[in-house]
Amino acid sequence: MDLEIVAQNDFGVSQYDREKKIIHYKFGGVVQVEKGQEIFNKTLKFSENNKIIGIHADIRGLTGTFSMFDDYFSKDYFPVLSKRGLKCHSMIVSVDIFTKYAAQRLLQKSETHKGIFVMKTFSDVDEGYKWLLENLK
Repeated sequence: MDLEIVAQNDFGVSQYDREKKIIHYKFGGVVQVEKGQEIFNKTLKFSENNKIIGIHADIRGLTGTFSMFDDYFSKDYFPVLSKRGLKCHSMIVSVDIFTKYAAQRLLQKSETHKGIFVMKTFSDVDEGYKWLLENLK
Protein backbone atom coordinates (compact mmCIF):
# COMPACT_ATOMS: atom_id res chain seq x y z
CA MET A 1 0.00 0.00 0.00
CA ASP A 2 1.50 3.30 -1.14
CA LEU A 3 0.41 6.21 1.09
CA GLU A 4 1.10 9.92 0.64
CA ILE A 5 1.16 12.21 3.66
CA VAL A 6 -1.62 14.81 3.65
CA ALA A 7 -0.99 16.28 7.11
CA GLN A 8 1.23 15.41 10.04
CA ASN A 9 2.22 16.74 13.44
CA ASP A 10 3.27 15.26 16.78
CA PHE A 11 -0.35 14.28 17.56
CA GLY A 12 -1.12 12.33 14.39
CA VAL A 13 -0.95 11.81 10.67
CA SER A 14 -3.35 11.75 7.71
CA GLN A 15 -2.24 9.67 4.71
CA TYR A 16 -3.95 9.10 1.37
CA ASP A 17 -4.14 5.91 -0.65
CA ARG A 18 -4.62 7.35 -4.14
CA GLU A 19 -5.53 4.00 -5.70
CA LYS A 20 -8.29 3.16 -3.21
CA LYS A 21 -9.23 6.80 -2.39
CA ILE A 22 -8.95 6.11 1.35
CA ILE A 23 -7.62 8.39 4.09
CA HIS A 24 -5.67 6.63 6.84
CA TYR A 25 -5.52 8.47 10.15
CA LYS A 26 -3.33 7.52 13.08
CA PHE A 27 -3.37 9.45 16.35
CA GLY A 28 -1.54 8.94 19.64
CA GLY A 29 -1.02 10.46 23.06
CA VAL A 30 -3.19 12.85 25.02
CA VAL A 31 -5.92 14.43 22.86
CA GLN A 32 -4.80 17.81 21.46
CA VAL A 33 -7.74 19.67 19.92
CA GLU A 34 -5.81 22.28 17.95
CA LYS A 35 -3.40 19.75 16.47
CA GLY A 36 -6.25 17.38 15.63
CA GLN A 37 -8.22 20.12 13.89
CA GLU A 38 -5.09 21.12 11.98
CA ILE A 39 -4.89 17.60 10.54
CA PHE A 40 -8.64 17.40 9.84
CA ASN A 41 -8.73 20.85 8.19
CA LYS A 42 -5.78 20.01 5.94
CA THR A 43 -7.53 16.77 4.99
CA LEU A 44 -10.72 18.70 4.15
CA LYS A 45 -8.68 21.08 1.99
CA PHE A 46 -7.02 18.08 0.31
CA SER A 47 -10.48 16.62 -0.43
CA GLU A 48 -11.31 19.63 -2.62
CA ASN A 49 -9.19 18.10 -5.39
CA ASN A 50 -8.84 14.46 -4.27
CA LYS A 51 -11.82 12.15 -3.84
CA ILE A 52 -12.09 10.43 -0.46
CA ILE A 53 -14.55 7.52 -0.33
CA GLY A 54 -13.25 5.85 2.83
CA ILE A 55 -11.60 6.67 6.13
CA HIS A 56 -9.63 4.22 8.26
CA ALA A 57 -8.85 5.85 11.62
CA ASP A 58 -6.55 4.14 14.09
CA ILE A 59 -7.04 5.91 17.41
CA ARG A 60 -5.84 3.10 19.68
CA GLY A 61 -2.96 5.28 20.83
CA LEU A 62 -5.18 8.07 22.17
CA THR A 63 -5.44 8.77 25.87
CA GLY A 64 -8.64 10.35 27.13
CA THR A 65 -11.79 11.46 25.36
CA PHE A 66 -12.09 13.25 22.05
CA SER A 67 -15.74 14.24 22.51
CA MET A 68 -14.75 17.90 22.12
CA PHE A 69 -14.56 17.13 18.38
CA ASP A 70 -18.21 15.96 18.20
CA ASP A 71 -19.72 19.24 17.00
CA TYR A 72 -16.92 19.84 14.52
CA PHE A 73 -17.32 16.35 13.06
CA SER A 74 -21.11 16.44 12.86
CA LYS A 75 -21.51 20.02 11.63
CA ASP A 76 -18.41 20.66 9.52
CA TYR A 77 -16.22 17.65 8.78
CA PHE A 78 -18.62 14.82 7.91
CA PRO A 79 -21.13 16.96 5.96
CA VAL A 80 -18.35 18.26 3.70
CA LEU A 81 -16.75 14.86 3.12
CA SER A 82 -20.16 13.25 2.57
CA LYS A 83 -20.94 15.75 -0.19
CA ARG A 84 -17.57 14.97 -1.73
CA GLY A 85 -18.10 11.20 -1.83
CA LEU A 86 -17.36 9.69 1.60
CA LYS A 87 -19.09 6.30 1.84
CA CYS A 88 -17.52 4.44 4.74
CA HIS A 89 -15.50 5.07 7.93
CA SER A 90 -13.83 2.47 10.14
CA MET A 91 -12.48 3.51 13.52
CA ILE A 92 -10.06 1.35 15.49
CA VAL A 93 -10.38 2.03 19.23
CA SER A 94 -8.51 0.88 22.31
CA VAL A 95 -9.94 -0.61 25.46
CA ASP A 96 -9.54 2.76 27.23
CA ILE A 97 -12.99 3.55 28.64
CA PHE A 98 -12.83 7.26 27.72
CA THR A 99 -11.84 6.57 24.12
CA LYS A 100 -14.57 3.94 23.78
CA TYR A 101 -17.13 6.38 25.21
CA ALA A 102 -16.06 9.13 22.80
CA ALA A 103 -16.21 6.70 19.86
CA GLN A 104 -19.75 5.67 20.81
CA ARG A 105 -20.82 9.33 21.05
CA LEU A 106 -19.33 10.00 17.62
CA LEU A 107 -21.19 7.00 16.18
CA GLN A 108 -24.43 8.38 17.60
CA LYS A 109 -23.75 11.85 16.19
CA SER A 110 -22.89 10.37 12.81
CA GLU A 111 -26.37 8.83 12.66
CA THR A 112 -27.49 12.16 11.18
CA HIS A 113 -25.51 11.21 8.07
CA LYS A 114 -26.86 7.66 7.90
CA GLY A 115 -27.69 6.68 4.37
CA ILE A 116 -24.84 8.81 3.07
CA PHE A 117 -21.96 7.04 4.76
CA VAL A 118 -21.55 4.21 7.28
CA MET A 119 -19.29 4.23 10.35
CA LYS A 120 -18.29 1.34 12.60
CA THR A 121 -15.79 0.79 15.43
CA PHE A 122 -13.36 -2.11 15.78
CA SER A 123 -10.69 -3.21 18.21
CA ASP A 124 -8.62 -4.97 15.53
CA VAL A 125 -6.98 -2.84 12.83
CA ASP A 126 -7.03 -5.58 10.16
CA GLU A 127 -10.68 -6.44 10.82
CA GLY A 128 -11.62 -2.76 10.50
CA TYR A 129 -9.72 -2.32 7.25
CA LYS A 130 -11.22 -5.50 5.78
CA TRP A 131 -14.73 -4.27 6.67
CA LEU A 132 -13.96 -0.89 5.10
CA LEU A 133 -12.80 -2.42 1.81
CA GLU A 134 -15.81 -4.75 1.66
CA ASN A 135 -18.21 -1.86 2.21
CA LEU A 136 -16.59 0.28 -0.47
CA LYS A 137 -17.26 -2.28 -3.21
